[in-house]
Amino acid sequence: MSGRSVARSPRRQPLAGRAALVTRPAGATDPLVARLEGAGLRVHAVPTVLTRQVPPGGELDLAVAQLERFDWVVVTSVVGVAALRSALERVGHAVTSGAPRSAAVGPATARALREAGLAVDVEAPEATGRGLLPALQRVEALAGKRVLLPRASAASSELPALLREAGADVREVVAYETVEGPQSSREALRAALADPLLGVIVVASGSAVRGLVALADGPVAGQVSERGQSARLRALPFVSIGPSTSAEVRRFGLDLAAEAAAPTVDALVDAVLGALGTAPADARTLPTVAASATEVPS
Repeated sequence: MSGRSVARSPRRQPLAGRAALVTRPAGATDPLVARLEGAGLRVHAVPTVLTRQVPPGGELDLAVAQLERFDWVVVTSVVGVAALRSALERVGHAVTSGAPRSAAVGPATARALREAGLAVDVEAPEATGRGLLPALQRVEALAGKRVLLPRASAASSELPALLREAGADVREVVAYETVEGPQSSREALRAALADPLLGVIVVASGSAVRGLVALADGPVAGQVSERGQSARLRALPFVSIGPSTSAEVRRFGLDLAAEAAAPTVDALVDAVLGALGTAPADARTLPTVAASATEVPS
């Protein structure tokens, strides 16, 4: 994808009671929900993925207790920052000037690190692991550098692989567990998909896409099935937060209508309104034909 423009530009239409399905873990407390409601949409807030921190005393706590042994701490999500902060508090580790440098994937993660009292030495210009590597290398060569990478249990292998290819000594630790397709969301999802005015589905991670498909009858041969709730998924446009999530939407053969121009609430709102034809959206240009189902997400 190249350039930025209006995402699939249907004629401008009033919202007239139309609804959006937001699948992010925070549910109704997500700021995105309030913003979309403020724009005039009804919102079904149904988490299709949940996160939970790992129990105390595990690998994360052990790594944090030896923090000075690392040259870099790389954090890829706000949830990862919260887990890191909790581990620091548990082991009684104070962040000092001798602490390793820190790097963040995306502006929200960087902001969370600063709020936790940690300096951000590198922030990826785009919220992907692939975007972080050149930013790190502009600061110093990574060969022989020790990198602590606290992340989700279901995280992509792309970032640690890239760091290792650059010569870094990477220690991956699970900071939080990802629960895809939580059963507690099944009935709420059923009600949302039954809404005749549901016009768009918003996804902000590959795990949210997988959780959604699992809850809506499950995948069949790498695609969503042609029956029941899964057939309803096929009929609805999706708005994605970024490239990795878009790849997962395409992998299941779903209709990717727009990708947010940046991984922020504002950009997601613009992309949703653009996909619904109610306002211009500074969203990434997308092909009208879905990519091959064999596309592997980053």
